[in-house]
Amino acid sequence: MGVRGLQTFVRENRGSLCRSVLLPERDPQGSQRGSIPLIVDAWGVIFKLYLDSLPWASGGEYLRFYQIAKQLITAWRKVGLEPTFVFDGAAPIEKHPTILKRMTEALSTPRLFYATSVASRSEPSFGRGYSIKPLLPPFASHAFIFALHRLGAATHHVPSGEADGACVTMAERIGGYVLGQDTDFLILVGKSEGVAGYVPLDMLNWIEGEVSEEEAQDDKLGQSPTKTFRPAYGRRKKSHTPRQSSLLPPPNYRHPTLVMTVIPPQTLRQRLRLPANYMALFASLVGNDYTPPEALERFYEPSLGVCQRIEKAARVLREQLFSPSANNRRDVNPGDFVVELVRRVVKKLCIWQYDTEPDLLRVVNSIIEAALQYTSPHGGECCSTYPFCGELDPLGSLEAYAAAQRKGSLPFITHGWLYPNRIYLRGTLEDPTMASPRTWEGSRGVRLASYVIAEEGLGGFRFVDEPLPLPGVKNGTTPAEEQGDRELRGLLDVELSTENSETGLTSQDAQSVDGSEVTDGPPRVMVEYVRQGSAGKVVPYTLDLPPRKDSSGSIPVCLRTLPDRLQAYLGPMQSDTPAIRLLPSSLQPLVAIIRHCVIEMASLTEKNERATNPAWRRHEAYAVLRAGVGTFAQWRRELDSEEMVGLKRKKLAPISHEDQAKEWPTLERRHSHLIAQLSNAMMDSTSLSESLLLLSTQIPYFTPIQMESLPQPLIGDPVADFGPTHLTPFMFFSGINIHSLLNHKEPPSHLKWRWTPEEDKTLHMCWSALIDDLEDGLMLGLNSSGAGAESLTQTTTTVGRENARRSKKRVAKKQSQGKAKGMFDLLGDMTI
Repeated sequence: MGVRGLQTFVRENRGSLCRSVLLPERDPQGSQRGSIPLIVDAWGVIFKLYLDSLPWASGGEYLRFYQIAKQLITAWRKVGLEPTFVFDGAAPIEKHPTILKRMTEALSTPRLFYATSVASRSEPSFGRGYSIKPLLPPFASHAFIFALHRLGAATHHVPSGEADGACVTMAERIGGYVLGQDTDFLILVGKSEGVAGYVPLDMLNWIEGEVSEEEAQDDKLGQSPTKTFRPAYGRRKKSHTPRQSSLLPPPNYRHPTLVMTVIPPQTLRQRLRLPANYMALFASLVGNDYTPPEALERFYEPSLGVCQRIEKAARVLREQLFSPSANNRRDVNPGDFVVELVRRVVKKLCIWQYDTEPDLLRVVNSIIEAALQYTSPHGGECCSTYPFCGELDPLGSLEAYAAAQRKGSLPFITHGWLYPNRIYLRGTLEDPTMASPRTWEGSRGVRLASYVIAEEGLGGFRFVDEPLPLPGVKNGTTPAEEQGDRELRGLLDVELSTENSETGLTSQDAQSVDGSEVTDGPPRVMVEYVRQGSAGKVVPYTLDLPPRKDSSGSIPVCLRTLPDRLQAYLGPMQSDTPAIRLLPSSLQPLVAIIRHCVIEMASLTEKNERATNPAWRRHEAYAVLRAGVGTFAQWRRELDSEEMVGLKRKKLAPISHEDQAKEWPTLERRHSHLIAQLSNAMMDSTSLSESLLLLSTQIPYFTPIQMESLPQPLIGDPVADFGPTHLTPFMFFSGINIHSLLNHKEPPSHLKWRWTPEEDKTLHMCWSALIDDLEDGLMLGLNSSGAGAESLTQTTTTVGRENARRSKKRVAKKQSQGKAKGMFDLLGDMTI
């Protein structure tokens, strides 16, 4: 991402480009100054914080990530930073080839994972080097956003496009810093004068700071609680320190001080000797995400390094910009001047020239389009490009969707409305020899239901003629997007007809669709990009939406009562049974997701005969359900402890080597595939919950829809009073817990796993609902004697007996081999 080679250029010129800022800042009297605004590119922080701190191959550790996210925000606030996190929206059409390329490259990670031996991929060192690219667990961003809401941190979710421009615009408005990992910020900040500076994410460091006067006075009076005896440990008895992200202060620091390496707005352009208005053109010449790769091959010699390329691009642009011939053309039209300037720069950069003038002009237009991506977003009304403003009807469906989007609870539906002809379904750590679970019939049915419900609430999706660029091919511009924007202005008009919001879909990447059954208007097709079998390719799949019905006299599904919406959720999840409907709303997603996985795998088994039956076993479903109940109890205890403001939380003891080893369970192939299927089902469940607005009540924001979701009256049951968890299914998921229980072992106790009679009661209630009305043959061993717990105990006992039997055989074999080994033993056996 970003400008190619610019990060290396900054590192090599760090002395002239950067300055250091120590936090907290103190006045001459030694008191800490006020808070400093910090605008954060959220995705960069999420990637670095999770992959630096937690295992990813197990499937995801969302509770621990939630705790780490809270530590980060608390540490920043202690040194005087007040962050605002900005999240990307749906990617623009220009990034379609780049996204497909990245999705294809990500397919190599599951192939390497399943090709590696079980012992090797279960080690902590797996995936830490450059040989394999880690996969971020799918709900890491959801857990991070949940932590931000719980702490009251400010967030901003860009509806469409990347967050880079919005970050710089917000920082310029308040005079704050911009924190991120994308070198595009250097270009955007370089065009601004109101931003305090850009802070690269990997240039944040924590050091041990000096003691303030107040703390020193407390030390003199003997009031410092940290002055205690510290025993010396030998090398062999040294306690293990778990890995930790550099974004967090080390736990042994008494006075942590944050060192921010800041790049002021003017330093880079002064170093390159370029005007601020031409920094975007410079970035497109060096190469960004929108520059054609074949153009860069002509611009730079293969022997040039990345820093030499930057110097060459700046030198050529500077020469052509300040040449006498360029100054003579200043009076011409500004657009013609820029085109002519880029034309001369491209000709000067090329190591071999283009054969024809049209080829040259095509590259010139591509360079200009790549530079236009750095245009800062305007601050006007968004109604012309985004439908969920909800300013007219405070109790309508548009307002309800708008409130959810502003809190980051609607990413899938937002993308589906904006770009129905390119929805990217990123995979998990799934078995590459099998078809992607997102292509199975039941999974497609869940997403189809979410599309239909959201389309009804939003008044239609944005079906426009939007030709998708192929990798390496640059298409010309089309006024279709402007036409779509004009039509969207009428979405908030009460008398606007529904046909005006639909203009059809034409995509050269989409498969042919039979629209003979659609009678009212052009065909309405959702195009999803997903992995195709074991081919290692990402291909488009189509979902035909049914004909729209006249629902002017009825209430949209997303605005109906909570029981109706809960039942509308259970239907597509193949879990609409009386026993599941009687469960508390907080437990329904857990049971529905596992039941959906069981039914899906059984239907796949019937269609594709295999040597080994891939259907779920009874003990597998029971272990996953038990892990979900126990993980949910861990979450409830964590959230309850946050409410105890007056109580100090105990300081965690150092983790021993034995406990650390328990955090890395054996990653069996079968178990990893089940967890991948579970993660995909969770994502489909979340998309359906977004369309139904089944919002969580555990975060401090409320809309009329969410207030109605609160259980009334509260009955004192911690499970029943928790509220819907449909948008927070990560509360049931812990890769370590699931792998451990599937391996017939208890999860690590130092990670706060605790099984009480309350969890046991919840487990039996959920298990009875899970197998209610489940047809024979869908789950192997379902009708075996004994309950699920007894079956699991029996399996564990059988394994233990088998291991004991093998141990006895090994001992007996050793004893038999140890007899009559020596010469004197042989003589002793001789008879005279």
